[in-house]
Order: sequence, then C-alpha cells, then structure tokens
Amino acid sequence: MDIVEKINSGITIISDRYAYSGVCYSTAKGLNVEWCKNCDKGLPQPDIIFYLYASEEVTSKRGGFGEEIYENNSFQKKVRFEFEGLLRNEKNVVRIDTEKSLDEVHQEIKDHLDVLMQKRLKCELDKLWME
Repeated sequence: MDIVEKINSGITIISDRYAYSGVCYSTAKGLNVEWCKNCDKGLPQPDIIFYLYASEEVTSKRGGFGEEIYENNSFQKKVRFEFEGLLRNEKNVVRIDTEKSLDEVHQEIKDHLDVLMQKRLKCELDKLWME
C-alpha cells in the first residue's frame, strides 16, 4: 500500500523531513532547486509542515552535532537558508523555536495537530510543486 492509499484509507501519516530535507540539502551542495524538486514532484502535499529551528550556536552545542558529514556550522547555515527560501512559498508552515523547553515545543506541536485533526475532512490531496 503506497502513501496515497494509506491516507485515503484513513491512516494518518507523520513524516520526518519528507521531500523538503532532500531538496534543501541538495541545493545547499550546489544543485539546481528545480531539478531537486522534480525528484519528488507529484507527492502528496503535507497538511502541515513543522519547521523546527534554533540558532547555530544552540544547535552546534547539542549532543551528537558534528557526527554526520554535513553537520558543521558552515553547511548547516546554507541548509537553513535553503529551507527558509523553500518554505516561504509553501502552505501550512508552522515555525517552531526549539530553543524553548522540550515540553513547550511538544505542546506547541500538539496544539497545532489537535486543531488540524479536528478540521480534517476527507478531501483530495494536493500535490507538491505542480504549479
């Protein structure tokens, strides 16, 4: 069963990063944004996008930072720039400051999801980057 069939059958899908992460990391490496978006063109448009952010100073001090090849301040700054640009034109983006406490971040996400789930009506899925 693919993602659309699951959604149409009433299953709620929660995805970590989805298409946006791949586009932003690839464009931060110098690839063309439209070429990167083409790989995921036509995928279901998310009902809500949580963009979790914190300052470079804070993220670089968090446990595990630097263990991955692309986890350095210079590259992460490029990725952040790409995310900001890409998400500027997207629907339903909720920006969440993760410098708050874990409980505050959790509550903010939960509050947005509670509203979304109450409003969720059966409707046709929008598709990414089809304009």
